[in-house]
Amino acid sequence: MAFFRAAIVTPWSSPEEDTREGPHQAWNPTLILEYEVRKFEDITGQAAEVIPPSPNEYTILVECTEEVMSAIAADSDYDVLWSEDIGDN
Repeated sequence: MAFFRAAIVTPWSSPEEDTREGPHQAWNPTLILEYEVRKFEDITGQAAEVIPPSPNEYTILVECTEEVMSAIAADSDYDVLWSEDIGDN
């Protein structure tokens, strides 16, 4: 199965908006609530407490399958800045 790494601009969601199983204490990228990603990392380069609430966007680095990457790229709620095939890791 081919995996992709990508930098994606996403809004964030509060713990109350997180409908996944289990307790959720932190704000998370909305993207991970809608798509299954293998891992993600905030690459905004800015402390969370100084990110302005409007426009409610930050950039994350994700790893996901090719199928998920195609779905995200087609979703107008997200901006894919770049993506690369990282093989069958």
